[in-house]
Amino acid sequence: LIETQQKSMNFSMDQSRALPLAAQQAEAAYQWEGAISLYTELLEEQTSPAQEFDLIKHRILCNVNLGYIHQAAADLDRLLFLSDALEDKELIADAHNLLAMLYRSQGHLEQANTSAQRALAISLELKNEKINADSLNEISIVWGERGNYPEAISTGYEALRIYQTVNDLRGEAETLCHLSFCYYRSGHNGESK
Repeated sequence: LIETQQKSMNFSMDQSRALPLAAQQAEAAYQWEGAISLYTELLEEQTSPAQEFDLIKHRILCNVNLGYIHQAAADLDRLLFLSDALEDKELIADAHNLLAMLYRSQGHLEQANTSAQRALAISLELKNEKINADSLNEISIVWGERGNYPEAISTGYEALRIYQTVNDLRGEAETLCHLSFCYYRSGHNGESK
């Protein structure tokens, strides 16, 4: 009987790990629709506000990548509520970076810059390098979309250096792509490679 209970518990634990892993793998493979479905399923089972925040954050990223701005905005409202309720400055900074991304995707560059600057201020206060890099990268993208490529490149390199320091390969890759685009758009094609 004990052996059967242990096997049942191991299956439940394996199953509880499998779904989040599948969602992360779908997101990493740019299978946004599948990742959204899995994150939604995980959210229905969630009881921890911190885990709910993380799942909603990933669902927002997937929705933004698909151009589903209204769904991302609805999730962002919940995310902002959770970050305030949890009174966790890291989560608040994360939410501001997501808000910046959402504003930017709608062409509201001033609001995007303001949100990213708020996230940067919080991350500097907390000495959180990962959020610092995310904020700098978002600010760099805003500079690039405004056509100020020298500022975009300078800020992008700050983000890149931090991503390399904290060993965030995804952040590093995204920043390198953005820097390449900025070099290309500014006429420095040799540096864009």
